Amino acid sequence: MQRKSGSVWDLATGQKLCELPLHPEGVGGMAFSPDGRRLVTAGRDRRIRLFDLDRGGALVWDTPRGHTDAALTVAFSPDGELIASGGEDRVVRLWAAETGEPRGTLIGHRKSIESNAFSPDGRRIVSADQDSVRVWDVSAEGDPRVFWAGRPRQVRKLAISPDGSLLASGYGELCLWDVRTGRLVAVIPAGMRVVDLSFASTGKHLAVSTPHANPGEAAKGGAVVIIDVRTGKSKEVAKIREGRFGALAFAPSGGPLAACVKEELVLWDEATYEPLARLPAHASFIAYGPRGRLLATSKKPRGVSVWDTRTSRLHLEWQDLLGIALAISPDGRLLAVAGDELLPRTRSSEHI
Repeated sequence: MQRKSGSVWDLATGQKLCELPLHPEGVGGMAFSPDGRRLVTAGRDRRIRLFDLDRGGALVWDTPRGHTDAALTVAFSPDGELIASGGEDRVVRLWAAETGEPRGTLIGHRKSIESNAFSPDGRRIVSADQDSVRVWDVSAEGDPRVFWAGRPRQVRKLAISPDGSLLASGYGELCLWDVRTGRLVAVIPAGMRVVDLSFASTGKHLAVSTPHANPGEAAKGGAVVIIDVRTGKSKEVAKIREGRFGALAFAPSGGPLAACVKEELVLWDEATYEPLARLPAHASFIAYGPRGRLLATSKKPRGVSVWDTRTSRLHLEWQDLLGIALAISPDGRLLAVAGDELLPRTRSSEHI
C-alpha cells in the first residue's frame, strides 16, 4: 500500500524512531533544524509542516495556506529561528520556526522557485527559479529586500561556498557569483551544462556533474569536473560514454567527493581526486552526515542505504524503503526519509 509519509531512523541502531504523516501529494523538500530536534517539510499540497522529533515526531505547526501552489524547497536559518520556503507560486515565504507565523514574503521571481538556502551567517537568503538567481537581505528590521539579482541562462542547482563569499548556480550554464556584490565572477567552463554541483570543504574547488564530457559534445555520456574557483581552471576526474552522472556531494567537514555513476557510487579523495572506492549503490539521491563519515543513498524503485566512507562498507540498509528525499541531522544521529511507500526490511552491518 502506498502512503505519502516519512520516517526518522536512528543511525546507530537502524531502528525507526517515528513515522511522520506528510503531504498527500508528495514532499517537495525537507530540512533538519540546526540542533537536529525538529524537521520541516514542504509539500506539493502547498503546506509547510514542522515536527518535533523529541516528542516522537509530533506536529508542532502546519500552514494550511502556506503557498498558493506546490511548495518545492525549504531551509532553516543557521540560528534555527527562521524557515524559508519556495515553490511554484514564485514566492519565497519566511516563517517563525517556533510558531509558524509569517515573517515575510519575498516577491520578484517570474518562474517556479527550484531551490533556496540561507548564507552561513544567516543574513541573506539565496533563491533560484528556472532562469534567475536572487539574493535577499534578511538581516535588517522591516521587510526583506532584494540584495541583488542575476539572470543566467537556466538555473536548477545552487551551492554556497563554506565561507559564504561565492555562489554557484547551474543547469544550462555554470555561473559563479560574488555574494556580497552580486558581480558575476565567471561562467566556467563556457557552455557547461550542470546536473549537480558541490563546494569542497575548503571552498577552493567546485565539483560539477555534467551530461557533456566537454562543451559541444553530444548529450550521450557525461563527466565529473573539478573547478578551481580561484583560477577557473578545470580538471576532469571521471568520464563515461553511456549513461550519465547524477547527484554528487563533498563531505561538509572534509572527506571524499561522492557521485552517482550509472549503477555505482564512486568516492574520490578530496585532496588528490584519486578514486578511493566504487560501491554498488545504484543511487539516485545522496546525503552526507556532518562529519563526512556516513553517506546515505536511495535508489529506484526502492532501497535506502547508509555507507561508511572510511571503510567503504555498508553500515545500514532498508531494502524496501522508498526515499525520494534524504537528510541526516546536523549531529549525525538521525536519518530522515520522505517517500511514497514504507515496507522496511532492515539489514545492518558493523555500527559506528
